[in-house]
Amino acid sequence: MLNIVVRRSSKFSISLPALAASGRLRLAGALGCLLIAGLAHNCAGQTLSDQVLDRVNRLRAIVPLAEVLKDQREQVLSSLSDVEASVRDGQNYLALYRLQTLWTGIQPVEYARSKAADSKEGPAQFERAWRRLSTELKSKEASIDRQMRAGLPQAIRGLIEMCLIKSQAYYESSRPFGEDTQLRYGYYYMGVASAYLDFALMCLKTDFPGQLSAPASRSLGRELEQLDAKVVETYKQRDKPALVEEFIALSSNVEFAIQLERARRYDGALIAYLDAALKLGLLETPDQQAGSTAELTARLDGIAARLGAGNRDNSVGMIYAASARLALAHATTAARPSEDLKKAAVLIDRILPAYLNIISEAK
Repeated sequence: MLNIVVRRSSKFSISLPALAASGRLRLAGALGCLLIAGLAHNCAGQTLSDQVLDRVNRLRAIVPLAEVLKDQREQVLSSLSDVEASVRDGQNYLALYRLQTLWTGIQPVEYARSKAADSKEGPAQFERAWRRLSTELKSKEASIDRQMRAGLPQAIRGLIEMCLIKSQAYYESSRPFGEDTQLRYGYYYMGVASAYLDFALMCLKTDFPGQLSAPASRSLGRELEQLDAKVVETYKQRDKPALVEEFIALSSNVEFAIQLERARRYDGALIAYLDAALKLGLLETPDQQAGSTAELTARLDGIAARLGAGNRDNSVGMIYAASARLALAHATTAARPSEDLKKAAVLIDRILPAYLNIISEAK
């Protein structure tokens, strides 16, 4: 069975069976991003920082018990520490962006474990559990729809929209996946589906004081078409066995952005588009072209000043600016600083300019 190796900005990868495969370049019609969250928990009385740190501690307790993470535990724990550092530095959007990925990959381990007895009872019990979950997910989706409000930052709206689409995809895939492989995998993906909606509900319970005016959302059809064509071109030029998994993850990211675009969830599509463009940029950019830390920092400072100027919500841009800042910080201590410098360079020279261009056209 084909495996998708998902590599995200959290600096670790998880290998799990693919949800689906196809003959065209995208190679995976299902989502290639496989790490995120479930929070059926009352957030009242907690600050955003408290909520994030509470979730990080929950995940940290699960990691030593998660068999699927046994080869990456130190990397995952390091990524959790990065989330803590981000929220303590006031980088709330980056913290939530990274927490979403971590929560939905780790928390479903607990869901699957809670279904261990059901798994032993066989397919009939799995079918009943799958149908019950449908009712629960519909209730959560209705609650999310009721609570969506105009004053949410664009980054939070985008993350919530991504959660809604991913939850549906994982739920629909969990049934055939459990039937075709092992029931425990089906339960795991059911847990992922639930976790996405729980994360969205947590975001809706969070206050974002001093929120600036949000930019107008617009279609990214032209940009996505160009990105898809560029992925095809790059794949033809660099069709090597060692890069197959990278292109599977990349093509899945593009497909996900297109799904959001078709659903007219343009804020989520913007984040998914930038994620895919980042992944493509990392594949295309040689390490030696990254530039020096000082040069990259100066360019980033200029972009950060633009993001902070004016009375406008640039929360999505802040995610990628903070990611670039974090990559530059890692480069000073990493064993292989060239990787972090390359990531910073792609973010600063490609992703953030693309974001600024998109929002300028949305005015």
